[in-house]
Amino acid sequence: MKNNISSDIILFISFLIAQILLTNFIDFGPLVFISVYPLYILTRPRHINNVVSIVTAFILGFLTDYFTGSILGINTAAATLLAFAQPFLVRIVIRRDSNEGPLRPGIADLGFRRFFIFLISGLVLHHIAIIWLENFSLFIDFYSFLRIFISLVLNFLLLTMIEFGIFYKNLR
Repeated sequence: MKNNISSDIILFISFLIAQILLTNFIDFGPLVFISVYPLYILTRPRHINNVVSIVTAFILGFLTDYFTGSILGINTAAATLLAFAQPFLVRIVIRRDSNEGPLRPGIADLGFRRFFIFLISGLVLHHIAIIWLENFSLFIDFYSFLRIFISLVLNFLLLTMIEFGIFYKNLR
């Protein structure tokens, strides 16, 4: 139990530091926003209480907003929404005949195809929430749609490489 908590704290801090470093020191231009913390939120183990996951996502989003100098509340709300939706997204992609879903919804437990669907759906939800909050409107114009699409493709590639490189490599 203590090993799980300590590894979760290390993952939390690692994703926070990676997000801060990527956002503060690399300029991707106005069309791209890089978010690595959704991988941490989406791949939380299923045995963790939903309230704990939502509070952890809230803290991660708040710290991301604070340390990256963005508008306070944008990443906080998007991360909290993603943590709230994570159990539903897991139920959508796991097999109907399995009673016990994956312990950690990653490539190793879900398989490539199901993980890609899971990651894309989570990232779409996260990116649309960020754009809606940045624009302070439910309307998505062409520029916002282009931002969502480019950021979605780049974040998907980055998070897939992180998932495959860090979590999946131990199982090969």
